[in-house]
Amino acid sequence: MWPWGHLAFGYVGYLLVRPWAIRRADRVAVLAALFGSLFPDLVDKPLAWGLAVLPSGRSLAHSVFALIIVSAVVWVVAVEYDRREAGIAFPIGYVTHLVGDGLVPIYEGSYGELSYLLWPLLPAPAYDEPTGILDALAVFGNPEFSPMFLAEVAVAAGFGLLCAYHFVFRAEW
Repeated sequence: MWPWGHLAFGYVGYLLVRPWAIRRADRVAVLAALFGSLFPDLVDKPLAWGLAVLPSGRSLAHSVFALIIVSAVVWVVAVEYDRREAGIAFPIGYVTHLVGDGLVPIYEGSYGELSYLLWPLLPAPAYDEPTGILDALAVFGNPEFSPMFLAEVAVAAGFGLLCAYHFVFRAEW
């Protein structure tokens, strides 16, 4: 899933779990959900593609073990700063990322590709991934304009506009 798909998925996931936020959301919580929806890729992609210290762009932060540890740390910090809603929103976004990455393998019945969820107990699945930062930038610079890609862009754009409206007119600090 592309980053904008994760953002849309995280935003919708947050509103589904916390429906009262549709009318009156905490902007910090919305940002936490959006950040959580990107967090696994922000960790794994640079470490795998740029620095080559992880076996895959879906390994360390895509594991449920990392989800639990990172979410616990976020919760402790959120409580300390009296931002409990952000402490709830971040893991919601994080979970939507893991679910979003698993949709295609589940649809295709390729359940072995979900092994990243239990990394390092299970090996990270082998993907045809970029081998360096220049290759990674080339992937983002030349996306495959398939019908699925275009549909994802259209849906994400719609949810992006909804999120922007919600953030500006329905949320508060």
